[in-house]
Amino acid sequence: MEKGMFISIHPEYCTLLSEGKKVHEFRSVKPKRPTDFLWIYESAPSSALTYIARTATPVEFPDQVEVREDGDARFNEGGTKYRFAFPILELWRLE
Repeated sequence: MEKGMFISIHPEYCTLLSEGKKVHEFRSVKPKRPTDFLWIYESAPSSALTYIARTATPVEFPDQVEVREDGDARFNEGGTKYRFAFPILELWRLE
């Protein structure tokens, strides 16, 4: 069964996701149940549900993510408040 959760992201990070420049979504907590999808609400000024992302099991710090794009190295160094990195496997824009 596929499960998802709603998250809110600032517009600049939605842009990085859509351009493929952000390949992980970093969060302080993870849901109690496994999550297959992230329903992404883009905060003001857009204030709209704009994307659905397919994800996999989040990486928990101090485990490391492959450094590919925005924020990956900082996560690996422990330089953020975030403990979980959700890999973005696919991203769809909602109309």
